[in-house]
Amino acid sequence: MKPIKCLLTEANIQNNSDPTKISFNISTSKLKGSREWPYLLIIKSTTEHFIKITLYPIKKEKILKISLSGVNMPDDAFLYISKTFKNYDIIHTSGLCIDTENQLLYECYLNLNLSEKRSELLKNSLNKIRNMFKDVMIEEIVLNKSEVKK
Repeated sequence: MKPIKCLLTEANIQNNSDPTKISFNISTSKLKGSREWPYLLIIKSTTEHFIKITLYPIKKEKILKISLSGVNMPDDAFLYISKTFKNYDIIHTSGLCIDTENQLLYECYLNLNLSEKRSELLKNSLNKIRNMFKDVMIEEIVLNKSEVKK
């Protein structure tokens, strides 16, 4: 029988003697146009059982993270959100999640920053749905300058 030649993921096992710090040896050379993307957006999802890390090559030093949460949202809230966000360059989305308190959670990272004119349109759109959610948060994620090599 021939071995299956399908590589979806890579894995290795590391020593966890210092759980406060983990090092990764990850190459971005296989990413299409990796030299055109000077930055990496690193998204970490941490639970008590695992940590999921996703890396996205990006060209901007600043991007936006939109966080929405609520308990009893009208059905049309997510239809409005999907129509709103489809007009922007979505980098990553959490999808709709439910936490242990039955609170609906949604996060979306956009290839947009607060200094761009289009961010005002986004703010106006989100203001229209603030009454549908418990929390609506816009956060600008910026390049960590302390990690930039000089």
